[in-house]
Amino acid sequence: MNPIRALLWKEGREAAYKIAAGAGLALVAGLICAQQEFPHGTEIQIVSHLVGLFGAVLMGMDVIARERSRMTLPFLLSRPLEPWKMLVVKFAVGAIGLLVVLAAYWGGVFIEIATSGSRILRTGQIRYADFAIRTLLGRDDILSDVGYVRVVSLWFLVYLIPYGVAVLASVLADHPLKAAMNSLMTVWVAWVLFMVVWTLAPQIARFYFRLVFHLKIMTDAGILRQAFDTSLLLVRAGATALLAGGALLCACRVFRAQASNRFQWAVGGLALICAFVVVIGRVGARSPHRYIPVTPVAPVGSLPYKMNVADLALSDGLAVVLLERGLSVVDVTDPMAPAEIGRVERDGWRLKRLALSGSRAYVWGEIEDSVGVAVFNLSPPERPHLQALSPLYPVEKGPRPWLPRIPRLVGWAVWKGHLYAGLLRNEFLELHSFDVREKGLPPHVYVFPIEETKKHAWNNKWAMRIVGPHAFLALGHDFVVLDLADPARPEVLSRTPLRRFGRSVHYEKMVKEFHRKLSSGRPEERWMRLESERLNIYVDSALPGLGPFTVGDDRAYIERHLPREIAVVDISDPRRPVEVDYIPWTHLPRRLTIAGESAYALNRGMIQTYVKTGYDTFSPQEKLGFADYEEHLRNVDILDDGTLVNSLARDMYIPAGGHIYALLNNKLAIFETPKRAE
Repeated sequence: MNPIRALLWKEGREAAYKIAAGAGLALVAGLICAQQEFPHGTEIQIVSHLVGLFGAVLMGMDVIARERSRMTLPFLLSRPLEPWKMLVVKFAVGAIGLLVVLAAYWGGVFIEIATSGSRILRTGQIRYADFAIRTLLGRDDILSDVGYVRVVSLWFLVYLIPYGVAVLASVLADHPLKAAMNSLMTVWVAWVLFMVVWTLAPQIARFYFRLVFHLKIMTDAGILRQAFDTSLLLVRAGATALLAGGALLCACRVFRAQASNRFQWAVGGLALICAFVVVIGRVGARSPHRYIPVTPVAPVGSLPYKMNVADLALSDGLAVVLLERGLSVVDVTDPMAPAEIGRVERDGWRLKRLALSGSRAYVWGEIEDSVGVAVFNLSPPERPHLQALSPLYPVEKGPRPWLPRIPRLVGWAVWKGHLYAGLLRNEFLELHSFDVREKGLPPHVYVFPIEETKKHAWNNKWAMRIVGPHAFLALGHDFVVLDLADPARPEVLSRTPLRRFGRSVHYEKMVKEFHRKLSSGRPEERWMRLESERLNIYVDSALPGLGPFTVGDDRAYIERHLPREIAVVDISDPRRPVEVDYIPWTHLPRRLTIAGESAYALNRGMIQTYVKTGYDTFSPQEKLGFADYEEHLRNVDILDDGTLVNSLARDMYIPAGGHIYALLNNKLAIFETPKRAE
């Protein structure tokens, strides 16, 4: 009989009981952890790592130690089979057992997901969580998108590495119990070293290490890219082969050796040191002093307002500040001493957006019971005055009480004598153009319907950026560019689908059930009760697509929700935008501006500055703001601030020349542009 086949039969028969026991326990663990009623804090992902480590140690701890304890190793070595081949066969059988254990665990998880179904369908009750249809999916939805085979493969490619370490520890032991202890301690030391690299390595090493071995299911759904991006899968497979293969090679080299007690004590000592490091790290992480207070860079000049501010524009040494109920003209020729030189106010207004063209300011806002355009004459700037007023549409409630009232402005800019307004109305998302080349009320030139809003009835994240002769917007999973060269005939230059990972199976079912419930009319009372409790949740029934974005230079930076990352799109040719890169695990901050190697974003009432790294992400630098605003330093890349802001006051900033002009905390603040940190 072929010696390799005979050895495979022997090893498989001896390992069968371990595989069966491990797979049974893993299956039960998967079924329990996937239950939605299971206590919060015991997550599928945490238990999956424990199962992976358990399987690695279980299958690798007695590969050679068992043969030594039973005195069968000399017999095996006398067979016509080279020692390294024998060890490879044993390694392969154990790896198959590890795969079975992981497959059983994830099988239990997927069985529970498949049988539990939607909470709406299962209970017939409507709860807040059932209707909070979010672009950020839950774990069941994400796992369904990835699929069973891909999930098992991803976990196997990670835990094959500690399995190789366990095999190496077993080769040096002479008894299964010693091998089990050595394997546990060695895998523990390897895991701590892994986490040290994960958290404390240099930034570039940490970034690529996480990119390869990232297995996060919740929050940013990074596992979606790990599962569907072929290049990352190949890199992970290569890294696993290198590390696990290195452990196997070491095992082959020391195959005939046996560890002394000194070696075992050394491994135990390292395990204790690692445990001490982990305990100290956990205590430090929970300490209230773990954040280092940061004193922000103060402005060189500022001007406070007693009224909420709404928008800001710059023109020839002047800063025009849009107030909630008026307009303020500020002389900023001396950044250290900004001085208001003119102001006009109107009661009963709620102004929102500002655009300058020559000596006139065009303002969008709510005027009494309508929304429309107000024109202010800034010549001379000491005596600004209202020149014309055009109410366009009566104010209406949104499709649901908790959504903003419509028409809602999603884009506002002036380019070459024409004013452009992106409006979200009941039926369509529309682009309106106005002729502002003459004095007085700007005539309405054209209304260009872009998309039927009923396709995205609950989407509260419409955004449009108008830059020069182009308007940029996101529709579902498409990045759309409009040509504004002819104001009377805007046209769609391109509609580029940006890659989407996963299938959103559960999400799509939830959306269909959501619409069915709404169309039945039965949940209205419950909806009103939710509204009365002031739950500030905006419902998005449009499928998870593209979120906010910013345009700078020849690049567009667009937040993608599946997975959570920023897609980088080359727009040098607006007719053929091309996705060229991505920044993983990243939220797009409010008012992000990217200028060459630097970036700026609003973050908790301050301006966070960033610098581009050598691996095309942005690393945080100093903050600009007022010292009386509490803030702490966090070691993160660009992240959404996630804070609630006053709906009337609008923080914003404009980099211009060597300064940054900002509206922060109802103040006009002027900062010097930070120099790039070396």
